[in-house]
Amino acid sequence: MSKPPRAQHPKNTADEVDTHVVRCADAIKQPERLTVEIEALRALDNPRAEFAAALFDLELARRGDAGAKANLPHTADTLLTIWRDKQVGPLIDQNPTLRLLWDEASALLAQFEASLFAQALARCYSSRTDAAALAAQMESLGPKGNRRVEFALCLYHLELARLGVRESRVAFATRVELIREAYLSKDVASQLVGEDEGLSALWKDLVPYLDEFFDSAEEADVEEESPAATPPPPPPLDLTPRPFVPAEPIAKPLPSVPRAPPPSFSDLMPSVAADMALDKVDVDVVGVEELLPAGAHLPPPPPPPSLPPPAPQRTDESFDIVEGEFLGDGPSSECQAFWRHTEAELLLLPPLDMPRSSVRVLMAEERQDRKRLQGYLDGLGDRFKTVPEAATFQCLLRLYLAGHLKDKSLFGAPNEKKKTAVKAALEFLTAEPEAAGHGAVWFELDGAETSKRLWEGLTPMFGYLAFCARQQLDPTTMEARELYFKT
Repeated sequence: MSKPPRAQHPKNTADEVDTHVVRCADAIKQPERLTVEIEALRALDNPRAEFAAALFDLELARRGDAGAKANLPHTADTLLTIWRDKQVGPLIDQNPTLRLLWDEASALLAQFEASLFAQALARCYSSRTDAAALAAQMESLGPKGNRRVEFALCLYHLELARLGVRESRVAFATRVELIREAYLSKDVASQLVGEDEGLSALWKDLVPYLDEFFDSAEEADVEEESPAATPPPPPPLDLTPRPFVPAEPIAKPLPSVPRAPPPSFSDLMPSVAADMALDKVDVDVVGVEELLPAGAHLPPPPPPPSLPPPAPQRTDESFDIVEGEFLGDGPSSECQAFWRHTEAELLLLPPLDMPRSSVRVLMAEERQDRKRLQGYLDGLGDRFKTVPEAATFQCLLRLYLAGHLKDKSLFGAPNEKKKTAVKAALEFLTAEPEAAGHGAVWFELDGAETSKRLWEGLTPMFGYLAFCARQQLDPTTMEARELYFKT
């Protein structure tokens, strides 16, 4: 009768693993012998022995052994699991051979995981129009908790939400603070997007929605800070004569008012993002450019002249500020005052002793640029309201800015903010084509990109004018605007 096997003592098991590790290390340059030693090491049926065997299997594959290379997916999966769990310390247990092998393997594992992530991202982007296929591909995005992975999951859950998957709205909300962090820092956005063309395209599409959200949040803050009631009338003037007393000089500058922190996303949707220890992994994209479809775009604008007209040279201070020549008696004094104000506010013309800059003064791709142009419009108020050129330029500039807004909201509903912006622009529409031409020339002089954006902003006007023609309405009247926006 055979005796039952004697229970192994943990100390003896550790010693046995170390002994077999030494034997494997001695056979490192003899593939056939090393294969036998690896099998003996794996036969110990111990987690530490399995870890050591996987390290030697990886080393054997690196040296070109066909059998080890065929088994590489299993080997890499075993080591990746350990690498992600960050529980390698007890497995190495101060063994210098295992430590050396692990240090060499770590770099390979990082590259391997980055490659897996890149391939998973490419599959997700190619499946983004099919909810079921996209959800299946998102399962391969890992490791969970990694910042880039969470960022990608957030963007693709937004795509699923747009495809009607309601559960993805919650999944998007749990990661939305990461989106906010990327929006507030270009460096963070660059790290999270990386070189992946799919993430870059999704992020570029999302930024305008975030611009609108932050603009709305700032507008709401301004409204809350404004007094709700009419301020009381000032007290009656006291005309009692008093001796003149010089004012005391200010000893120190007045304290600056601290800027309010950026608005949170709590108004966009509930935020349940928690602090997580996340790692950064550099990813190389594999074949993403082949998966990107050619996007649909608006028809291109009419081609600009091959050689734009040169900027006029001002010879003296009496030059009337409008580029180009006016017919008839010339512009009125009110018109000249408007263009002088606009030139100074928007820097439309360079100083007398400087050539025109290559920088577009009417660019509006960035949020701060749009705020600058909107600030100019807000500052006009009722000034120049009787000047046709002022009205037509405002109409063009407002349509130009509206062209940068999305047609749909974040989850696909009609964008009411764009509708409001177009309606406000049409309030400045006049029946003065010459005045409109004088305003449009500034967009033409600013460059091809500005002209293209103006064309996109003018697109909603075509439908409006066609509606007015069918209904036999004057497009410059409030009645026409109200009827059009009710349909």
